[in-house]
Amino acid sequence: MPTREKIQTSSHVHLKGIVLGFNLSSIGSVEGVLVETANGPEQVNFQQHEVEALARSITVGANVDLSVTFDSDAGDHRVYRYAPDEFEITGRVVRMNYAPHGVVDGYFLEDGTFLYVSPEDARVHRVCLHEYIKATGTKRQGVQGPVLEVRTIERMERLGKRHDENGVSTKGEFA
Repeated sequence: MPTREKIQTSSHVHLKGIVLGFNLSSIGSVEGVLVETANGPEQVNFQQHEVEALARSITVGANVDLSVTFDSDAGDHRVYRYAPDEFEITGRVVRMNYAPHGVVDGYFLEDGTFLYVSPEDARVHRVCLHEYIKATGTKRQGVQGPVLEVRTIERMERLGKRHDENGVSTKGEFA
């Protein structure tokens, strides 16, 4: 196997090239693509929730420019993980979203964007209905509209009612 220079593993890079084909799982589901780049073939794996939309938007032979992070070079070629660029959005929270066990795991903004946060992060941030917030994270298209997997949240206005760890409104000022 040829020797390759070491690459930085923690930052996003753009991988440009021509799609050679899709990599499939043992049951035939798309898991990623093989891209011919200036450095030879490179593999990009997709996260499970991104596969369907990406597989529909990419065709064999197409020129692509994918935002990726390095994963491994232990095999026949370098392997990357698809890592969409970060987005920033501001908006007013109009509804909470709840995990199957009833705790808050996200917020809907007035424009229809869904902000996904872990239940643990929701308990820490304690965002209220009607608050105006700014969030950053990676964006993808969900079934009912855009989804932002939140990395940071910042309150722009402290309005609305406080909610407890289960998302139930409580009386009193925001803590």
